[in-house]
Amino acid sequence: MLREAALCYAAAGQPVFPVCPKGEDVKRPLVRWATEATTDPEQIRAWWDDQPHAIGLPTGVLVDVLDIDAKPGRPNGYVVLKLLDGLKMLDGAVRWVMTPSGGCHGYFPTCGDMPNVTYAKHGGDLRGKGGYVLAPPSSIETEEHTSSYRELEFTPAGAPAPLDWRRLDRLLVGKRKEHPVPRRPLGGGLGGRGHGSQRLLEALTAEVVAAPPGERNSTLFKKIAVALEYGLDTEPLKQAARARGLADVEISRTAQSAFKRVNGRRA
Repeated sequence: MLREAALCYAAAGQPVFPVCPKGEDVKRPLVRWATEATTDPEQIRAWWDDQPHAIGLPTGVLVDVLDIDAKPGRPNGYVVLKLLDGLKMLDGAVRWVMTPSGGCHGYFPTCGDMPNVTYAKHGGDLRGKGGYVLAPPSSIETEEHTSSYRELEFTPAGAPAPLDWRRLDRLLVGKRKEHPVPRRPLGGGLGGRGHGSQRLLEALTAEVVAAPPGERNSTLFKKIAVALEYGLDTEPLKQAARARGLADVEISRTAQSAFKRVNGRRA
């Protein structure tokens, strides 16, 4: 059933990749999903041949996802969901999925530029370009529960349309502070453009990818700090860390720490 579901996603143009369904690595990708997710039927059959892997879907390809959390002891994301529904911001959804923990995923046509954002205080996340979700009929087994992702029946309230994530962000966070751009590159002036800077960024990204378990956060911190020193784009480093299994909240904290360290050095 999982293999056939994965093939159906692929036939619709949605890349898929296998995810560990249980154990210590539950919900972790089993491949370098950012580069290996595919619509190739032969590869999909090989991955799911008699293997109950969960199905991972990269977001920002065909769909963006609003991830609502409802775990005990944490902020209830359904409060936010009710707010958005009242503002008619959910009318463009094309699919709703119940998650094993009692939360839900709202699928929207991708807008192409939705980021991955964690709203820990509100019990919700955005999953856009560079992110992924687990999809029905995947089942996962954790210490808390063994359950499946299942599609919910719903009647669309409007025509399919992207989620207005910028409006959502303003509602939950307000106006964000703009981080200052580094005044000048340090250590040789590579800057953020040109072949030299691109080679440096590729090298930094490769080191993040190669970091062994237990050193991924510290490696990401160091490489982001170097990238900031040279005025480089840090997004490829974050994507590489995400592909290696670091959670978005870890990546965000690490990036903020690196930014504070570099900015403090220049103050």
